[in-house]
Amino acid sequence: MHSGTCLLGCAMLAAAVPCAAQEFQPTIPKAWDDKAVEGFEVPLAQRDRTPRHLTAEQYYALKVRPIYRSYPAYAKGREPEGYMESLMQKEPEIIFDPSKLHTKEDWINAGRIVFDADILFRPAPKTQPSAGETPWPVGSDGVLAQFVPGFRYYIRKKGVLEAGVNSCANCHTRIMPDGSIFEGGQGIPNSPSPRARIRNLLTPEALRQRAVTAWINYGAPWVMGQEAYQEAITRVPVGAAAAWPSVFARQGTSLTHPVHVPSLVGTGSLGGIPSGQCTVRVSQPLSARAASWHLRHNEKKMLRGIARSLLSLVIVTTFLWGGCVSCEQFLMFPGVRRTRASS
Repeated sequence: MHSGTCLLGCAMLAAAVPCAAQEFQPTIPKAWDDKAVEGFEVPLAQRDRTPRHLTAEQYYALKVRPIYRSYPAYAKGREPEGYMESLMQKEPEIIFDPSKLHTKEDWINAGRIVFDADILFRPAPKTQPSAGETPWPVGSDGVLAQFVPGFRYYIRKKGVLEAGVNSCANCHTRIMPDGSIFEGGQGIPNSPSPRARIRNLLTPEALRQRAVTAWINYGAPWVMGQEAYQEAITRVPVGAAAAWPSVFARQGTSLTHPVHVPSLVGTGSLGGIPSGQCTVRVSQPLSARAASWHLRHNEKKMLRGIARSLLSLVIVTTFLWGGCVSCEQFLMFPGVRRTRASS
């Protein structure tokens, strides 16, 4: 009888162990909510031109974008011998896998991966600029600043080397006065343009292409037609020679009226990011990329796990020490007998 009780107690103790080692479960806000998206932007003056976003059902039906391992780019002449050839021999490697995230530290590191990951790719250049040709800081080992578009290599298919662009880090990494890098701050996406690049931007073909791109990104048909807009933008190559720190032209703004790049520091406690277009609440679409970097503790689940562990321990101790609750010697020291009160 006693051995059976011990075995039962051991089984319950084993069942209690998973509760004690409960994994960290972050609180991740819903990234796309139909009601929230309705108020995401102020309707345009010409209402039929107001953007119509995906529904939540359509958004969550999209295939999850894989994140591949990236590799640093080196300044011209500074890469290790055979470096580019070795990259061509590497297999594609996906480095973001939610099933492998068990601790708070795992989730924080995963957030950094998402923050740094590029989402657009193009063929890698044959050579990168030298240390003297780039305005960005270059490491002592020759590694180029990896938050700069094009300064990070990807292998999505063996034998095909690509450079990545359009990561969160591109616009939200700030270079401090001492040369250090501050991640999440207001970045400086525009850099001073060399004279040769300015000359290339002023060629007729470059101006035409710039006008087409500007119309797609910033055109306002209810204000000015496409032909008139492209003619105007061709006459004035705005932004070709000047760089404005911490501002960036986005959809809904223009090359002549760029908005401030918001700081992502403290977005979890601020409840929103004031930008030049609107105040983006963290629970809205922007959080799909940034929220994982600002995960909060799920205190209730942790406390619940501890409480379950303690309760299981009490039950196990009860069975091992004094038997069951129906026994006369329940929770009594061994050898102590209960005496019946004389009538």
